[in-house]
Amino acid sequence: MNIVYSQEKNFTAEALLDFFTKSGNPDAKYGEALVKAINNSTVIHAWDKDADEIAALISVIDDGATTAYIRYLIVAPNYRGKGINDELIAQVKAKYADYPFVYAFAPDDFHASFFTKLGFNVIDNMKVLAR
Repeated sequence: MNIVYSQEKNFTAEALLDFFTKSGNPDAKYGEALVKAINNSTVIHAWDKDADEIAALISVIDDGATTAYIRYLIVAPNYRGKGINDELIAQVKAKYADYPFVYAFAPDDFHASFFTKLGFNVIDNMKVLAR
């Protein structure tokens, strides 16, 4: 395993969709719309040079000055438990160090617990709204 981290979106749409599918992320069903969304966000990914594949990815949406939202933090199953997600979060924290607000979306208690271990706080009474 030879992991290289990059902020360049030098992966193909096919590689990205394959990564989402292999990782079990349900958003893979959005196909080209997902590819467009990822390409319109800040992305840091971990590439396994030996396997020639995406090992992990973090996607952040920001307003350019004050607020950033971690939209995706995905590690492919065969790369979990190797500290890759910690490095991705560290790079995001460094990139957005001057932003007063950096938020992470946690779809369940497991992910919320993960983010709290990395220094994020659960905001009591916060409501997430969707249409």
